[in-house]
Amino acid sequence: MKVQSLVSRKRTQRKLGFLAASVSLLILSQGCRISARQEDTYPNTASSDSIQVGNPQSGQLQSLGVASQEFIPASPVSLAGFGGPGRRFLPPLFLANGETAFCRPYEKVIAPPRIKVAIFDVKKSDSKLTQLFLISLDIVAVTADMTAKIHQEIARTFPDTQPSLNNVVVLATHTHSGPSGLTENPLWSAFICDQYNNDLTESYLSTFKKTLKKAASSKENIVSIETLTADAPSLLKSRFSGMSPATDLSALSFRTDTGHISLSLARMAAHPTIYGSKDLTLTSDLVGPTEKAIAQALAADNVFLMQTEIGNMDAHIDGLQLDEWSQKISEVLKNGQQSSRSTLTISTQAGQLPLPKPVVNWKACGAEWASPLISLPILDEVPHQIPFALWTFDKEANLFLAGEWTSAAAAQLKSSLETGSGNSSRFKIFSLANDYTAYHLTRNDYSKKELESCSSLYGSGATEQISELILKNIFL
Repeated sequence: MKVQSLVSRKRTQRKLGFLAASVSLLILSQGCRISARQEDTYPNTASSDSIQVGNPQSGQLQSLGVASQEFIPASPVSLAGFGGPGRRFLPPLFLANGETAFCRPYEKVIAPPRIKVAIFDVKKSDSKLTQLFLISLDIVAVTADMTAKIHQEIARTFPDTQPSLNNVVVLATHTHSGPSGLTENPLWSAFICDQYNNDLTESYLSTFKKTLKKAASSKENIVSIETLTADAPSLLKSRFSGMSPATDLSALSFRTDTGHISLSLARMAAHPTIYGSKDLTLTSDLVGPTEKAIAQALAADNVFLMQTEIGNMDAHIDGLQLDEWSQKISEVLKNGQQSSRSTLTISTQAGQLPLPKPVVNWKACGAEWASPLISLPILDEVPHQIPFALWTFDKEANLFLAGEWTSAAAAQLKSSLETGSGNSSRFKIFSLANDYTAYHLTRNDYSKKELESCSSLYGSGATEQISELILKNIFL
């Protein structure tokens, strides 16, 4: 009875949150001037069946530098991620300076969000060194304009580097309780409480630059890559009715010539939303405790949690405290199947694919009546392309894609790529990289009345189109 009550309450909170966000979105769409979206990072592709691919790179991993730093704003800001009534001003608060406040500032800080940077040195076939940047941010997602600012900071810090999708992957851990104010896209202000704050953004980028420099000064030689694989069906669950959960765990660890693990990339799918819409707490949420527990279990200096099929996935806490759940996850992973290889070959390629025209899935939202009545010009502010990056370690292909991929969509995409590419690579799909493009579902799931289906912006068949374009243009 208690479990049913909790599930019912969560569903009600989601519906109320969507309704509140929709009201704010409608106000912003109809009553505010909408500025043009920056397209510098992702220029328009030539046609609906074309793809822009960066110059592929390959070589041998030589060294790795890692750094992490907490980020706490100088003064409380709203938290990006939940648009529910607990955090939202209803109606929006109109300030004396003419601006509009949509969401309340946080009231306390627990396990602060971090900025994490890993820099890989790669020796190419011509013996020249190049750098790859893997950046993990404890925020809800990364938008195109934020990615562009990060590229600019890397270029200023390392003048010989030309940042691109090919050598820079920016990941969001998807904490819904990280700081807002980091994107100029007005869609985010109304919908997920992410109202742009220039001073905060400058402070965030300043902290990012310090973390970059710290990572560059801490490089150690890599001698081997170790892999752990496990399964945690009792700790991970699907929140999409009828969809199989993604319960696999894995860790890709880089061991140095001094014998210790400098970095472990822990991969799993779980919405880090332990702190709810009414918790005005700045926090890394599930991410921080989980990374700490895995670091202790694997004796790793640093752990980055990388989200896989996050679209429909939740942590199955089931009465546990957050630290207890994190400890159980780390134990399952530590006792998983181990393998090690000294082959340090890595190859990268990247680009962007066109997306169908964004639409509101009114049917899945249970509001078919709204389709002929409501126009949302603000949808022009969402991405028109989906960026991707493919980093292949030996035979493991890591495909970084924007948005929240459900387990069904990711399984379909992986199957298509492993079958159609004609090679022996094993694929892993990582969500929330380099830009945000909402939920990605299969054609069948798009028609269901679920939160994920309602939040899918690109219409039925978008996942299938992306799969076809990747196969057509990359794996010839």
